[in-house]
Amino acid sequence: ADCNKAGITLPLDEMKALILCDQEEEKKKAAALLSLLRSHKEYQPFDDLADKLKSRIAAVEMQRQITTDSIKLTSQAKFDLGWLVFGVALLTLRRRPWSPHLSSWVTVGICATAGGALLGVAFDKLVVESLGVGGWTVGILLFGAAVLSPLIVANTVMYGRNLPTFLELLGPRDYRTTSRMQTILGIVLLVTTVLATQTALGFVFDPRYRDFQFATLTMAIVPFLLLTALNRPAAGKRPIAESIFAGALTLSAVYVGFNEGPANWQSLWTCGLYLLLALTLSRARVAQNPE
Repeated sequence: ADCNKAGITLPLDEMKALILCDQEEEKKKAAALLSLLRSHKEYQPFDDLADKLKSRIAAVEMQRQITTDSIKLTSQAKFDLGWLVFGVALLTLRRRPWSPHLSSWVTVGICATAGGALLGVAFDKLVVESLGVGGWTVGILLFGAAVLSPLIVANTVMYGRNLPTFLELLGPRDYRTTSRMQTILGIVLLVTTVLATQTALGFVFDPRYRDFQFATLTMAIVPFLLLTALNRPAAGKRPIAESIFAGALTLSAVYVGFNEGPANWQSLWTCGLYLLLALTLSRARVAQNPE
């Protein structure tokens, strides 16, 4: 009735749809409607609708520009991270008196590929799915661990070292490692393990409003798994902390997988990563035995 009174034959439902439009053709319709509404000065209630349309058009333009800039930035960052992983491996190679095996270069290549391919997805999920102080804290820490993991593992693989245990990082002085890079690698592993366990238990006890961080977990866990498969302590005791985390991740992955069902591919992907991390932790051994 209001439209007919103002001499506008556009249905009210279409007017509402134009407010929420994102497509280029619909934006042109919105601009035409905006001009039409402005021409009916005698009917003031349409001014609010016209202002909404104008604000929506500006917001769509800004969002599209931000999305375009983000795509360009993440695309360049993918290549930069991949080349940086190989750069770390080459710099480490200069300090070694022997040449690494082919398996070491394959490990570096997989780490660079996995990190570069999923960097953009991980960043988008960080920006879009992080809610509140807790969500942003977990997201930033997990994203940082995901970026550092392939870089540190590339250095460790070229040196021929194995994955440090939590006892070497937080245990008594006789057990602690003296290598700075091993300490950094242990911190990254600890952050990844704690956050992965926290998210896994969250899906078990309170799965509402939670997202599956498959991209960042893949970037962080795959290098650790490859490192344990390539360089593993031949002997030693199984650490208690790693065994507890491995058990919690395994039980959580089985429960979440059945609870979410096979239709949720993100759940299956994330549960698979939980199992891979549990396998990585179960292979840890305390190689240093103080006398």
